[in-house]
Amino acid sequence: MSSSGTPTPHLGLNQWLPNDKPERADFNSDNQKIEAAMGNKVNKSIQSLTGIDVENYSWETGYFSTTTSVTGLPFSSAWRIHCFKDGYDIVLLAFPTAANKDPYIKYYANGQWRAWKQLATAAPPTLYSLPITSGLTATGGYYKNQFGEITIQVQINNSSGFKNGDVIANLPAGYRPKSGFNHTATYHGDNTYSPGAVSISTDGVISVKVNSSPVVSNMYLNLKFLTNES
Repeated sequence: MSSSGTPTPHLGLNQWLPNDKPERADFNSDNQKIEAAMGNKVNKSIQSLTGIDVENYSWETGYFSTTTSVTGLPFSSAWRIHCFKDGYDIVLLAFPTAANKDPYIKYYANGQWRAWKQLATAAPPTLYSLPITSGLTATGGYYKNQFGEITIQVQINNSSGFKNGDVIANLPAGYRPKSGFNHTATYHGDNTYSPGAVSISTDGVISVKVNSSPVVSNMYLNLKFLTNES
């Protein structure tokens, strides 16, 4: 006989009371429900996706591979995608097959898709020497972290002395600010430290902002800003 207890809430499996007499058909029925619920979630093969749009595809939990014909991915490449779906919420983990590229995450919640975000990595940023103007010398450098933050930490020497408006460096594409700004810097010469500033423009030009006197030969610069360039 079927159980007289309340069935389990998700799969409707039997729950017997002490006086119930379970029958083989009851166990077979429960097994079929479990098998149907699990479906191909166990040992699921990788499904190939071609010509679909990520935000308009009917996703289910599983593993997928894509071709370059799939739209809505972070960049043109073949990808391996792990999809996790729980009710109306969807999480996509995308792993590019292209070399030296990091994974991305995208999710659907509250009725809308969110933009792809690159997953954080543990690799330290690469420090580069600042591309300074000919005739200057510098120690230190600059780098960009995974959040698009640029850090510049340098000491620059100009044996002829700095003058207001002098161009001292030019940052390459990918390391330039969203908008131009001024930032404080410390200038040193003749055993005297003087406050001043530098100006950084959206084309990467870093220039001196000091009074015409005194002329100083060393600059100390430590600053951080965001870039919207990839």
